[in-house]
Amino acid sequence: MNILGHWLKRPVPVDDRAGKMRALYGNFLRAGDLCFDIGANLGNRLRVFREMGCRVIALEPQDSCYSVLCREFGTDSEVVLIQKAAAASETEMEMLIANAHTISSLSPEWIRRVRESGRFADYQWNERQKVQSTTLDALMDTYGTPRFIKIDVEGFEPEVLRGLSRPVPYLSFEWTPEYSTAMEECLARLESIGTIETNYSREESMELAAWMEPDALRHMLKPMETDNRTFGDIYVRYRRC
Repeated sequence: MNILGHWLKRPVPVDDRAGKMRALYGNFLRAGDLCFDIGANLGNRLRVFREMGCRVIALEPQDSCYSVLCREFGTDSEVVLIQKAAAASETEMEMLIANAHTISSLSPEWIRRVRESGRFADYQWNERQKVQSTTLDALMDTYGTPRFIKIDVEGFEPEVLRGLSRPVPYLSFEWTPEYSTAMEECLARLESIGTIETNYSREESMELAAWMEPDALRHMLKPMETDNRTFGDIYVRYRRC
C-alpha cells in the first residue's frame, strides 16, 4: 500500500498510521534486520522500516516515484534504491502508467479486472514506460536473505514470486478479490518452496487476523471475492527457515 491511500474506504487517521505500521511490522522485524521493499512507490513503508532501524533494499521502477525516493533516501547508507521491477527473470518489460501513480502496473489482466469491477473504473493507464527487471533470488544473492519481503505491485505478485526459489522468514503480498486467481498462484508458488503458515490484514487496519493453514485462509477469503470494496495483504511465514 502507499501514502496516497487510493484503496481506502475507511481510512486510518493520519496521526496514528505510522504507529500502527510500526506495530504491525514489529511482528516481523527488529532493528538491524534486512528487508526488501518491492514496489516502494513514494516510500511510506520504507520510511517506517528505517524508523525501525532496518536495512532496506527498495525497488521502484516508475521514474516519478524513483525520483522522490532518491531525494529522501539517496544519502541514507542503510537504504539501497534500485530502479527496477521484480519479476520471474531479468529482462526488459513494459509498465502501464496510470494517472494515479499508485496503481501503475505490469499486469494488464489486473488492470482489466479492477476496471471492470468498478474499483478503478475512472482511472486511465495511457502511458507506457520500459523498465528493467530483476528477481528476488538475484537480490538475495547480492544483498543476503531478508528477514521480511513486502510486495505491493498491483497484480504482478505471482510474477514476482516466480523469481523466488528459497524460503525467507516472512513476506507479504497484496490481495484484491476480483483477482483472486493471483492469490492462488502466489500461495501455490510459496507452498512449492516449503511449508507455510498464512495470515491476513484487511484494508488499512494494520492488524493481523491469526496464523492459519493456507487452506483456512482460502476459505476465509472466498466469500469476499465478489466484494470490490475490500482488499488486504496476505502474510506468510515458513515453518523452517
